[in-house]
Amino acid sequence: MDTMKKVKKTRLYVGIALTFFGLIGMSAEIESISEDGLSQGLIGILFVAIPIIAVGLYLVLKHFKDVKKIKNEYLERTVLRIVKEHNGIITVTDLAADSDLSITESETVLEDFAMKGYAVRKLTDQGATVYDFKTVLSSVQKEQAKSIYDY
Repeated sequence: MDTMKKVKKTRLYVGIALTFFGLIGMSAEIESISEDGLSQGLIGILFVAIPIIAVGLYLVLKHFKDVKKIKNEYLERTVLRIVKEHNGIITVTDLAADSDLSITESETVLEDFAMKGYAVRKLTDQGATVYDFKTVLSSVQKEQAKSIYDY
């Protein structure tokens, strides 16, 4: 396991622990209100338990947000690799067949690329939707590219 994964898992565990101990501290402070009085218990809750719970929840939520971001980046790289294998022109069915995505997921991902302007949606004579990634170029096309100053 690489260092970054260890740090993220540690952050998750610390977050869970802080939230747990914060809740225990809060329940202890609530219980102590009857013994020590309202002001002492409220001070403990406001200045100790709630900040500990807040930090713990922040760390847990940040972990899940990071996991979602990593999954999205992996999905994007996978789709682009498959698009490149298809020379920049792909259908929903092609993507679903060459990946672990369902047809619905493939359509959603390709539509997202089209909405962002990375792909152009085209229709074949048979009515099938094709996604054309104009920026996926062959080696020959890349070599034949001209300087922007030649125009």
